[in-house]
Amino acid sequence: MADQIGLGTTLAIDSTSVTNAAGWTTNATSVSKIDSITPPNPSGEDVETTDMSASDGYHTYIPGLVDGGEVTVTLKFDKTQEATLYALIRVVASFLITFPCSSKWFFPGYLKALGEAEVTKGGLMTTQATFKVSGAPLFTAT
Repeated sequence: MADQIGLGTTLAIDSTSVTNAAGWTTNATSVSKIDSITPPNPSGEDVETTDMSASDGYHTYIPGLVDGGEVTVTLKFDKTQEATLYALIRVVASFLITFPCSSKWFFPGYLKALGEAEVTKGGLMTTQATFKVSGAPLFTAT
């Protein structure tokens, strides 16, 4: 596959229902003016299993639960969109990130944090939204 740029990547939010990727509804609202997106970053926990009989002095582990991570989106500031997103803080919803190649990240979650990422006297105002993944995210390479 050829190298790609992120131009055209989208984020949609469906706060009317939490469903799985196969049941994604068309009730979703598109988030506009996206500057950057950091997709989900699932990571597993390590559960230590070392006991007193470990003669080699090394810890032993088994894989534990997986945390779906967070999604961070930087947006150009828009007061209407800011108000819409603010109303979604702690509201469990379904999210869909679609890349230009049509691959997708689907995840259930909620808006965890929202705030101005940067406001300078001569620069573009931006907002940063952080979404907490709640459950298993799903990546589909299409």
